[in-house]
Amino acid sequence: MESQTNLSRRSLITVTAAELLARRAVAAPVAPARITIPGPLAIELPPGAATVSPLQPPLRDLLSAATCPGRRVTFDLAHPVGAGPVRVTWAARGGEARGGPPATQSAVLFVLPTGATPVGLSGDENATGGNNASRIARDSAGQVHMVWLDGGRPGVGIGVMYRRASTLPDGSVHWETPPIRIEEPGKQTWNGYVGLAISERTVHIAWQSGVTARYRRLSHRPGGWTFGPVRDLAARSEGRDVGPAIAARGKIVHIATPEGIDIVSEDGGDTWTQAPIPIPPGQRMKSVTVALDSLGNAHFAFTGTVHGPEDPSSGHPSRGYWELRYVRRSVDGKWVDAQDALAGRPEWARATNDDDVLADWPCLAIDDHDAIHLGWHGSARSRMYGHDQSYYMYRPTIGPGGWQDHWTKPVALMPTGSAPGVRFSFAPSLALDGTIAVPVTFYDIYDGTRWAGFDSAARVIRDGQLVGSPIPVAHWVSDSVAARRPEAALGARFSVAAPRIYRAPDGRLWLDVLETLMPMGVPGAPDLIVYQRVDVTRAVRAA
Repeated sequence: MESQTNLSRRSLITVTAAELLARRAVAAPVAPARITIPGPLAIELPPGAATVSPLQPPLRDLLSAATCPGRRVTFDLAHPVGAGPVRVTWAARGGEARGGPPATQSAVLFVLPTGATPVGLSGDENATGGNNASRIARDSAGQVHMVWLDGGRPGVGIGVMYRRASTLPDGSVHWETPPIRIEEPGKQTWNGYVGLAISERTVHIAWQSGVTARYRRLSHRPGGWTFGPVRDLAARSEGRDVGPAIAARGKIVHIATPEGIDIVSEDGGDTWTQAPIPIPPGQRMKSVTVALDSLGNAHFAFTGTVHGPEDPSSGHPSRGYWELRYVRRSVDGKWVDAQDALAGRPEWARATNDDDVLADWPCLAIDDHDAIHLGWHGSARSRMYGHDQSYYMYRPTIGPGGWQDHWTKPVALMPTGSAPGVRFSFAPSLALDGTIAVPVTFYDIYDGTRWAGFDSAARVIRDGQLVGSPIPVAHWVSDSVAARRPEAALGARFSVAAPRIYRAPDGRLWLDVLETLMPMGVPGAPDLIVYQRVDVTRAVRAA
């Protein structure tokens, strides 16, 4: 039997250990609480509303979605807000009794106007760089399908993303899916630029992973939408800022890679063959676009780099020359009609001095009469790399399977000075309504000598001629300059149009656009992927 003395010592030791543990628990540093804020940190104003209250959806739902484990999260926004940026601070309370300080986190939330719907996020300025391939399109039932590259965000993996929606009669968007990663696990690539093409209710998606092109099909069946497996098409595709282009009509699908390979399926994507696209000797392909006519002929336009520029970032011309090439592949597989689409245009001819004469970022579309519409940007006026303007031209038919020998005269979509601060414009994409073309381009906005960001606009073109004034698509930057609010600037980069104008049941005509909006005045904020609907009824009917 233990003595009383030993029992007292054991008790003393036990009490002392307990006290020590308690003291350590009190003295140990408490890990700082971390508030998780949902993304994208943007909402769309409800239809007909000029402001939205933090007590009402959708603003209430977004603000209330912030979380902090073990704590109650509140926010300081207490008044209705209109379109534009608003700074919000969240506070996580309930941990103070355990020695932890209240956690706070501030961020800028963007309220978008009605008709501009947040889709997702990216940290890649080329996330929707899809004038070489569509990033948004409607199927035959009017459902909207969107793809983009989510990359470049710190701490977030790269993803080739897909999302689907329906538009309601009041113009609002009903999401049918969240953002879905569609690439193979472990196969993410920084340059996995993606495009889609739709035939009836089948969605064909192409992107690049590693050094080859990938393909995946989404089919509508009696049970709903079903993804097929990812297919490695074993054709080189490793564009630095572009990915493969894709077009589909009926069961015919063409995928063109920036390395000059045409990958073809004649059974809706089940089996594939490939062939090289003819490129003139001494040239290489930089970017490529493809479209199909009603007979199944595949039309290609691409940048043919002849030489240079030798120092493209120097701020002066350095002997660069790139051609705008066109070629057609007939349904029997023969390559015909290869040409420099700008041949005979003196301003696009090879320079005899150091000037850069560059044609790049082509976009090709075929209308209901099989006429060919072609957009691109280039430096015929500035004669310097990067100082581009966007252009359009047209090639009418002369009957089934035939086209005129020459293209119409190129027209500048947003000439320098066409709006305050406009100097350069880039990467037009094309939407069609019958034979009317509606190209969309983004362009620089300068505030005096200071570059402020990009806005975007659409034009209406009939028979190769511009009709009416530019139609604003995104004008956040110019509005912020006019209001002297640089924090309100959302730079619109690669505003990509759906290939067809949507004719709604009520008779209105809608231009569908997917774009990357860059918060110019919020350092470190991710880019917003936004789906915008632009009513072009009056402008198109006036043409």
